[in-house]
Amino acid sequence: MEHQIAFIVQVSPPLYVGIALSRRTRDFTDAERTLLDRARPYLIQIYNAAISHSTLAAELDARQPTGVAVERLVEAGLTPREAVVLARVARGLSNADIAAELGVSERTVGKHLQRCYAKLGAGNRSQAAAIAWRLRRSPADVSSPAGGESPLRA
Repeated sequence: MEHQIAFIVQVSPPLYVGIALSRRTRDFTDAERTLLDRARPYLIQIYNAAISHSTLAAELDARQPTGVAVERLVEAGLTPREAVVLARVARGLSNADIAAELGVSERTVGKHLQRCYAKLGAGNRSQAAAIAWRLRRSPADVSSPAGGESPLRA
């Protein structure tokens, strides 16, 4: 390797991530350097999203309703079982996968989700998952459905 460009992304003090790109042939151009500089904020966002997703996935490994994500969903008015189902939806699992993990039918998972949508004021699976992610970060980010405001207007 003859040519290398490296930069550091400060995720949150004191955490830094170093990224290095190497080449054997020609050096990096000004346009390539500019592109990497412009990509930096997106790399930070991608890294933070990956960490959040990994944290949520780790919390959901147990079959019991535990973890911050499930606790916050219960605080928002869901039953523990509804919270477990919705947290798995937020993790990206299908109804079939959730049913297999929890030992219930897909129809049961669908019914839990219908009740979740109604309680959270969500119109669909994607909106409900977005609410779950927001609640996971901070319960103050989402207004209570009982307060008359849609949880999507955080």
